[in-house]
Amino acid sequence: SVWNGGINYKNIEAQKLQNEISKLNTEESELTIQEQIAQYYVQIMYTKEAVKVNEKLLETAKSQLERGREMMNQGLIAKAEVTQLEAQLSSAEYDLVNSRSQVANYKRQLKSVLELDINTNFDVIGDIPSDEDVLAMIPSAEEAYQKALTERPEIRSAELEVDAADLNLNIAKRGFLPNISLNASMGDSHYSASKKTYGKQLKTNLNANAGVSLSLPIFDNRRTRGNVKQAKLQVATSRLDLQDQKQMLSNTIEQYWINANTQQANYIAAKSRVKGQQESYELLNEQFKNGPKNVVEVLQGRDNLINAEQALLQSKYTALLNIQLLKFYTGENIEL
Repeated sequence: SVWNGGINYKNIEAQKLQNEISKLNTEESELTIQEQIAQYYVQIMYTKEAVKVNEKLLETAKSQLERGREMMNQGLIAKAEVTQLEAQLSSAEYDLVNSRSQVANYKRQLKSVLELDINTNFDVIGDIPSDEDVLAMIPSAEEAYQKALTERPEIRSAELEVDAADLNLNIAKRGFLPNISLNASMGDSHYSASKKTYGKQLKTNLNANAGVSLSLPIFDNRRTRGNVKQAKLQVATSRLDLQDQKQMLSNTIEQYWINANTQQANYIAAKSRVKGQQESYELLNEQFKNGPKNVVEVLQGRDNLINAEQALLQSKYTALLNIQLLKFYTGENIEL
């Protein structure tokens, strides 16, 4: 084959593009795994802090129950109020067990991502995030998106898919072009019954021919036209896929940006709320230790403190995670 419209060369180019797309798909999978690891790590650190908070509240609930029983024996409070303190202790024990269970479950999920089996000793350690970490500067959503467009492998892969579709359309159109080929042959023969010697027969019977053939694609059951239409459809599809990828990336970046800013504001408010609820609960607890105090107020103070602590932890770790993921999408490493 001397010339077939350059289809062979174009097929080689198309295969090179597919190889590059495969590499980018692998890179995308690697980044997805890193993102999952970061999310599970943050969940584990969050629940570990929740365990510490629940342990502290459990100790307080135990001391309050002991004091309540003493006050009941002294006739200062009724049995019903002691029952409420017992229920508080049971609730604190349940919260502690539940938070420990959550830590174990998140560890299991992280082990699954890391492909570690049940026999592998595994734990997650890390420093508690500082205010500086949680309140770090957040890049603008627009700048992060523009940078992510050049860094994210799914975008580069989608762009190459468009190039590959254009190339396949070019290949399909070349089916309308003629094909040129060269052919040549050489042969010889001899007869055992001939009186001539074998060497003489080879000299006299030697024959050869060569030629050029031209093939014009006049009619091929509309196969080439069908290939061109299919290639055009693939071009349109690949361009739509690229737009979808860009839109998905834009939504992801914007969501991380909104979450980071919202949770930073929540963290600042939650810190003040925890401080106030902590002081209020400590005052209620001190009053309860020193004399009769409405148990309902004490229990309400505990619930308020729990809610404030949970809101603080959630806002802290959610802000931290979203800030890091926002930077991660712009090509930076995750630092937790």
